[in-house]
Amino acid sequence: MKTFTRQKVVDIARSLLGWKYQHQGRGNLQTVDCIGLLTVVADRLGYKYTDLESYRRTPAANKLYELLCENLDEIPLSEVGIGDIFLLRLGGIKPRHTAFKASDVTDIEKGLQPTMIHALNTPSINSVVEQPIELYRGQLCKGFRLRGIKI
Repeated sequence: MKTFTRQKVVDIARSLLGWKYQHQGRGNLQTVDCIGLLTVVADRLGYKYTDLESYRRTPAANKLYELLCENLDEIPLSEVGIGDIFLLRLGGIKPRHTAFKASDVTDIEKGLQPTMIHALNTPSINSVVEQPIELYRGQLCKGFRLRGIKI
């Protein structure tokens, strides 16, 4: 099994900041959706990953969960570290969105707080962004870890 560091995962995800959001985007023309972001990062790591194909604007929650369980190890939310993946709810009851945890740093004096990287499509944001996790705290549902990551 190929191994890699947490920082490598974050570095690859950060290299995609600013890529445009496109439903079912997988890196062509620098476009991704949230699942596409996971797919591109996995591909650049050389990580064996089965992609989710042909889904509606919001993928079926059960299909996304099954895909994540097939490709990753589920972990408690309390154990999610940088380079791990959140499954979260955005604007709905069921979790249908993914994001990478990018930072654990908290420094109140410097205004730093833990962040996540995800492909977001809202009226004001249409790209891969890094945002404070706190914005989504109540929407975090599950945690996942890439197999082979160095802890």
